Amino acid sequence: MFYNCQNLKSGYPWFRNSTNISHMYDNCCNFSNDIGSSIFDKNYQNIAYAFNNCSNMGGHLYKFDEDYYNDYNVTNVVNAYANCRKITGSPWTTPKLTNIHGMFAGCSNLTGNFVCGNNVIDMSEAYAGCVNILGPFVCGENVTNMYGTYTQCSLTTKKPVCGNKVIDFSGTYMLCSNIIGLPVCGPNVTNMLLSYYHCSNLQGQPVCGPNVVCLYGTYAGCSNLTGPPVCGENVVNMSDTYSNCINLTGQPVCGNNVVDMSYAYNGCYNLIGSPVCSNNVTDMSGTYRNCYNLTGQSVCGPNVTDMSETYRNCYNLTGQPVCGNNVTNMSNSYYGCRNLTGQPVCGENVVYMSYAYYGCSNLTGQPVCGNNVTDMDYAYSYCINLTGPFICGDNVKRM
Repeated sequence: MFYNCQNLKSGYPWFRNSTNISHMYDNCCNFSNDIGSSIFDKNYQNIAYAFNNCSNMGGHLYKFDEDYYNDYNVTNVVNAYANCRKITGSPWTTPKLTNIHGMFAGCSNLTGNFVCGNNVIDMSEAYAGCVNILGPFVCGENVTNMYGTYTQCSLTTKKPVCGNKVIDFSGTYMLCSNIIGLPVCGPNVTNMLLSYYHCSNLQGQPVCGPNVVCLYGTYAGCSNLTGPPVCGENVVNMSDTYSNCINLTGQPVCGNNVVDMSYAYNGCYNLIGSPVCSNNVTDMSGTYRNCYNLTGQSVCGPNVTDMSETYRNCYNLTGQPVCGNNVTNMSNSYYGCRNLTGQPVCGENVVYMSYAYYGCSNLTGQPVCGNNVTDMDYAYSYCINLTGPFICGDNVKRM
């Protein structure tokens, strides 16, 4: 009725004897009436987006009497109160709700406990940004979608939960910097993208469900996790998975189906053992950046195209450097790897070599440059033991 009436400042927030008030005051950002603490018509069926983005509306949310839950007919509450940051009270639910997507997202002044009915299937972003609801976290037994459910609930100091039927677990606890306990992952989860991103107080070992495909940024910034990293056999994306997990120990792992390993172990300086890379990996940019306790020889999968910063500052690696035939970017690849020995290498398809061997003071033999290289800026700076004539490719534009 009043969708996007941004200059509307007052009005009656509820309409009696109506079943559908969806989008009633959607995006009425200056609507400042009290939401009403005692009026909620049992005939309402659809209140989706009813007060979405009513950021100036105040008042106390209606408190449902659990003895009369079944008398309420509301079934659609998607984004009903999203970004109503001034309203107070506690979140509510009824047994008939199956989708509570974004229902209370951005309601930063709500308090009390999180709620989720047993019939809820989708609780994506339901409580995103509800910083003053202190938990405990909940997940109904039928929930399949927990995408962003508790994103930025940064004051909650409870343990994470994940139901057995959950499939999408992406961003669920992202930036929940005060959650405690062990990470969890249900057996049916396929997407763990950013699930625990910067949950710096999580402890124990990381987990990865057997069906997970995406581990992008899952534990990035989880600086108190310990134990060895994990990677399921179905994982394709490991980009930033353990970036800056400074207390992880043990050896790095890489599943056979991984394609993207970019910055997977960036800053994990307590990892030991030798680096790994599966045959399907194409992106190794920054994979082991600053993992300076890794030992053994460097590796590069046959399908890798990007090796930029792959082993930057891994100064305990030994042996001869490697570069796959499909690599196009070697910039900073072995920057500061001062214990590498043998001759430098350059794949036939490499275009960028800037800082590739910067500070590799124990390399010997002759410097190399592929025919496709255009950028050699500082490629061999401080490689004091290199000998032989310098070679510069015909296409080099920067030295």
